[in-house]
Amino acid sequence: MGGQVGVLPGASRRDVLLVRPDAVPGRWPEVGVLGAVLAAFEDIGRNVGRREIGLCRRRDRRVHERKSAVAGLHFCSLSPDEGETVAEVFYRDKASAQAPKLTPDSHGFLWMPEDRFSAAWCQHARPEEAALLAATQRPIAVAAIQEKAPKPSWKVKASWYLIAEEDRMIDPATQRFLAHRMGAHVRSEKVDHASLITAPELVVRTVLEAVTSLTAHRSSTQQHG
Repeated sequence: MGGQVGVLPGASRRDVLLVRPDAVPGRWPEVGVLGAVLAAFEDIGRNVGRREIGLCRRRDRRVHERKSAVAGLHFCSLSPDEGETVAEVFYRDKASAQAPKLTPDSHGFLWMPEDRFSAAWCQHARPEEAALLAATQRPIAVAAIQEKAPKPSWKVKASWYLIAEEDRMIDPATQRFLAHRMGAHVRSEKVDHASLITAPELVVRTVLEAVTSLTAHRSSTQQHG
């Protein structure tokens, strides 16, 4: 059963409704291109929640385990080293003037203020897209960003990193530091924090570049092995 989350103009995150995919104007149908391309490769598993895409050895589209990934794709993501916390990496550089100061609620969760969401998180999105994203946002647990990270997969696996030059949530300087530290194949573009939504074609091209590179490397290894 297909469907897509939509939101009426001026609605809050409590006023979310489910609509048909073709009922939302604008770029939303285009976002489906990303899923379609990924589904075309049987050895790709996604962990979009962490803004990473793992290219998996196991022929299972539902696989999310990092142990099976042969590479990682990072889209303006925070990728701490072993022993670091997400918070330490996030606050490494000066925050953008458009980024609101986040204060945890009574349950220890951080929410983006809805009146600042568009300007900080997705300034390239259309108004209806920004309203939808604000209404359906998921909070960040303070405890999660204070937890020390285990050994990261990027230390032993190939990585690709899309730097969002106009990101107002994660400083582009931080992204460049992280990308170069992990030795990633770097693409730097004038996109915002929500590139998966506002620049899906670019994300698809980055995924395809990684797949092509890995396929060529695997083929070369097999020929000379």
